[in-house]
Parts: sequence; structure tokens; C-alpha cells
Amino acid sequence: MRLSLFYILLLPVLFTACATKPTDPAKNAVKLSLKIERFDSSFFNMDTTQIAKEIHKLYQIHPSFSDDFFRLILMTNPLKDTGSIKAFYRAYLPIYKEAKKINAPAKVEQDLVSGLSRFHFYFPNYTMPSHIIYFIGPLEGYGNVITKEGVGVGLQMYLGANAPWYFSEQIQTIYPTYISRKFEPAYIPVVAIQNIVDDFASSKAIGKNVLTNMIEAGKRQYIIQSCLPETPDSLLWGYNNKQLEALRADENQIWSFIVNQKLMYSVAQRDVQDIMHEASHNDYFGEDIPGDVGRYIGYKIVAAWVNKQPDKNKSNLQFLLNTPAEQIFEAAKYTP
Repeated sequence: MRLSLFYILLLPVLFTACATKPTDPAKNAVKLSLKIERFDSSFFNMDTTQIAKEIHKLYQIHPSFSDDFFRLILMTNPLKDTGSIKAFYRAYLPIYKEAKKINAPAKVEQDLVSGLSRFHFYFPNYTMPSHIIYFIGPLEGYGNVITKEGVGVGLQMYLGANAPWYFSEQIQTIYPTYISRKFEPAYIPVVAIQNIVDDFASSKAIGKNVLTNMIEAGKRQYIIQSCLPETPDSLLWGYNNKQLEALRADENQIWSFIVNQKLMYSVAQRDVQDIMHEASHNDYFGEDIPGDVGRYIGYKIVAAWVNKQPDKNKSNLQFLLNTPAEQIFEAAKYTP
């Protein structure tokens, strides 16, 4: 199972004030037929007075995901450590009840299936998931996983930004408020598609310069915007409205700073982190600019490059992925 921590490198969008939305070649993509599994309900409907028997029943109902859940998410042996499983059950039963009341799956399932179907349209050689599996896992753990069968959605991470469980000292250490404010059901399709993209195309930016990091992030943003074209900007970026407006207004100054300070070709980890690392604000550009401002600039470079491509390549997202970052930069002639 491929696991994705919930830190959201949120995804692309064309600001409506910056550019016109592109045509949608995947509009008529064939809708995937996905089986919905409610592992959360099966788990929390167990009779804990007969825990060993109930775990065996879980394996019968969810033969593939059960082992992933116990061994990789709870990190326990279901045959030997029933005590810790019962303890998790007791501790997380209130969270399950809250998730059931919120009913996030009903709110996002259509967008999630649509996004996955669009991804399949653009990348038909990728083995798509056949299941969407909803579960409740540890708050310190995963909000989205990819298993052999499907996409697993950890509903404990989508209880709403004001859910009290996110404000404990322990959880705030892992997920400070600028991250936990995104723990809303509407983010489920965004995070799931991001995870699919990351699974399909491993990063080419590790150890590379700032420019390559920006453009590789921009590629991913462009792809996910293409899979979720109707998703609002605030969800795709994970920024608040003030940050979105500041990015649009200050784009020219941000780019000028990166160029003038000779950051583009720096491979220093500190420089990469200062431009690409998710944070509440950016130390270079002030309180209103998000820490990972490089995502935005990278996306703008990629969008400029796509706009210069012949029509046959504009919707060829595999071609976009395969094109080296430096080549994209040279051809884009990006000007804020």
C-alpha cells in the first residue's frame, strides 16, 4: 500500500482574473465504475466483546483492505494485539460518530469519481483503482492511501476545520492551524487526485534546483486542475482568499525577486525550502504570501508553455510530464 501523509501540496488552478479556463477535452470521459467500501462502518459496528471473531469477519468482508488497515495504518498485529485494537475502537468511536453525522462521502463522491475518470482519460496506461474505501484511522496518520484495490479515504481528517480533535497540543504540533483548516470534506477529491498523480509520476525534482522544483510542482498542479476543472481556486490551492489575491497582485515582484536574487538555479536545500515549503506565510514576501509560493510561479510557467503548444499537445498531459523542466522554461517565455 502506498501511503500519503495528509500534508497537502494543493493543486493547480487558473485564477479567473489571470487567464481563461482552457477547453475541457475530458468533459466526456467515460465514468469509472468504482465499488464503494465502508470499512469505517464495518469496523465500528464490531462487537468488541468478541473482538477476535469480529476481526475475522472484517477480513471476510474487506479481504484486501483489512490487512493494510491493521498492519500499515494501525501498525499492529490483528491476531496477537486485540487489546490495542479495542483501545483504538474506544478512543475513536466518537470520531466515527461525528464523521457519520457529517457524511463527507455523500458530499464529494461525484467529484471524486469524476476526477478519477478524467485522470484515466489523460493517462489510460495507469492502472486505476477499482474501489473507494472509507475508513477511520489515527489522527496522526494518513488522510489518503492507495492500496492494491483502491483509494482509501481517512474520514478522521475531514471533520471540518473547527473540529475539537484538531486543536490538541499533539495534533497541532503535527498539523498546525494553517494545515488543519483544510480538514474539510471538500478537500477529499483534491487530496485523492494528488495522491494518484504522485503515485503515477515520481518526482523529478529531488536534489534539483529551485526552477526545476517549481516547474515540476507546476506540472502536477496543471494535471490536477485538468482532472478537477470545476473545483474552486481556494480548494485547489489550499490558500485563503487574501493569499490568492496577494499572489495575483504581487506575481511580478515575486518573480523579479527570484531572478534578481539568483535563486532560480540554486540547489541549496535552504533556498528550495524557502520557495517550495508549505507554511503559513513566506519569509521573503511577507504575511500575505504562502510559504510554497514556488507552486504558483511554477504553475504559471507551465500554463504559459501549454498555451504555446500546438493543439494536439495542449491536452497531452503525458507529453507535459515528459518534457524536461528547463525545456519548458525556455519555451514558455514566461512574463508575469
